[in-house]
Amino acid sequence: MRPKYHLTAPFGLINDPNGFIKYKNEYYLFFQWNPDGLLHENKHWGLKKTKDFINFSDVEIALEPDAWFDKDGCYSGTSRTINDKLYLIYTGNVKSNHERQSYQCVAKLENDAFVKLGPILKEIPQGYTDHFRDPFYFERDNQSYFMIGAQNKDLEGEALIYNWDVFDQPQLLGPIKFDQKLDAYMWECPNLWQAQKDVLIFSPQGIPNEKYQYQNLYHSVAAVGKLNMQDLSFKTEHLSELDNGFDFYAPQIYEKENLLIGWMGLPEKEMMHPSQKDNWLHTLTMVRTLSLNEDNELIQKPHPFYKKLRMKKINGILKEKFFFNYGEIKLDFKINRNTEINLKLFASDNYQTTLTFKNDILTLDRSQSEGLTGIRYLKLKPKESLKLQIFMDKSTLEIFVNDGEKVMSSRIYNTDSDVFFELTSIENVKLQRFDFYEFER
Repeated sequence: MRPKYHLTAPFGLINDPNGFIKYKNEYYLFFQWNPDGLLHENKHWGLKKTKDFINFSDVEIALEPDAWFDKDGCYSGTSRTINDKLYLIYTGNVKSNHERQSYQCVAKLENDAFVKLGPILKEIPQGYTDHFRDPFYFERDNQSYFMIGAQNKDLEGEALIYNWDVFDQPQLLGPIKFDQKLDAYMWECPNLWQAQKDVLIFSPQGIPNEKYQYQNLYHSVAAVGKLNMQDLSFKTEHLSELDNGFDFYAPQIYEKENLLIGWMGLPEKEMMHPSQKDNWLHTLTMVRTLSLNEDNELIQKPHPFYKKLRMKKINGILKEKFFFNYGEIKLDFKINRNTEINLKLFASDNYQTTLTFKNDILTLDRSQSEGLTGIRYLKLKPKESLKLQIFMDKSTLEIFVNDGEKVMSSRIYNTDSDVFFELTSIENVKLQRFDFYEFER
């Protein structure tokens, strides 16, 4: 049940990735962690280090809520280096008499421990509620900034930008003037990635559900366009949901290497996860590489490091069961408008999850899985081919569609002993590739 090459904590609840950075030849993956239970409270920053996103160090506590300015939680944030020193900036959460106060705080790594330097921003700007959190550090034209998720007094989500040097008081520049209407009451975990275009990545809350997008409780989106740092206007060329599966939220990027990782979870139906009985909950996604295609649309692909897991390549056969839930499947089809494709994943005598393709709709159905249920739909652009790259890791499923144009990330449980996948049927289609790789155990 516990994933092998995804980051998990040995116990407790984890959620948002934080402070993703490479420092002294190791990647530091921080994350929200309640080590004492399975509720969204008592948030610490956990830390695991890795050189390859497959083998991780033992978990460490980087920050714990033990100061007056973060006593009710060390909430999400980011990291930066100055003169080869590692700094964290995060939101300290304080609750009193049913009111919330948020402080933007800094900590510094000294002698293998993070020392809190205290708040650098104590006040919430006029015109905003106490939903004010998740600072993200970035640089543009040799200037240092952070952006932060916020809710204005009209109960609309925004992101604000501050000019910031770690040794000085942050200076508010103002809100991003976003040119799209999202009907969101809060923006969480804003990120900014710069390629040939600017890519604003954030997690808006409150967007109404639609049949083919925004199907979960909360969502994460990417806006490709141009951020004007003079007037803070953002002109959008493409706006898309980052992931169309059941379980994805609050991603964070490491801009220097064009990487992204997300929380493979959501704060809903958490009591339905079978892992609860073993006192652990949630995982992070695989690390993805980011790029823009020729149409400036965001492309997400699994990091090349994961190829190191491949142990044995097997040629798949239609209607043959392959007994594993830990590996990689690659399927290429030549399709037409009458094509139908059906797969079973994480299947056994008692449970199954299905992935079907028909009329340019990819449907992921875990209604017959163990614990978690539901259906998600992904509408694809009409094409003459369909490519699926599927990663299974005990209880995680990540599907990269058409070379990373779309992704579906989901938790799927099946604790039966004989779990298999099967390409059960294809109609009006040419199967051009069906390979799968058993992974090193």
